[in-house]
Amino acid sequence: MQKLDYAYNIRGWLNSINKPYSDASSGYDESDLFNLELHYNITNMTGLWGARPQFNGNIAEQVWKSGYDEYLRGYQYYYDKANRLDTATYGFKYYNGYGMTWNFTEKYDENTIIYDRNGNIKALQRYHGSWNRINDLHYTNYKGNQLGAVQDWVGPIAPIGFQDKTPSSGYDYTYDVNGNTISDYNKSITASPIIF
Repeated sequence: MQKLDYAYNIRGWLNSINKPYSDASSGYDESDLFNLELHYNITNMTGLWGARPQFNGNIAEQVWKSGYDEYLRGYQYYYDKANRLDTATYGFKYYNGYGMTWNFTEKYDENTIIYDRNGNIKALQRYHGSWNRINDLHYTNYKGNQLGAVQDWVGPIAPIGFQDKTPSSGYDYTYDVNGNTISDYNKSITASPIIF
């Protein structure tokens, strides 16, 4: 259906799969079904403003385009001081009657990501559509680094978002002796541990 053109930077990190927009370099083809570009320490190449350059391998922003869609879409990524993802901001570039511009209205954003001292996630907010927060997730009841439960403080917004079905015990997940998840109450998954 399409060819794949991969490009890498001098460090060997993936820069692009095909090209999502036309510029001075090669690789752009309007007939490609999917195009992706990753930016590390060089940002704002397509007017996707606000991302901070990263010099340690973290992705500062990504831009993609699919099929014959005329819109560029992208994410800006922000990290805390321990290089953990803090915020992912979604945007799309469209024609506003005067020229091409980026729109950031919290469509598909993820933010307020909080971690504990072990790096376990403690809280996360997710958006779907303009300013529509679908999840305010709180990760609780850790036993060591094993997650016990996830609570959604927004409440159920079916069929999108996380479906919180916390049992009366307060624990959504159970594990075998090797640390493998054997049940997930929120997804109605139950299983017995496999004995070899």
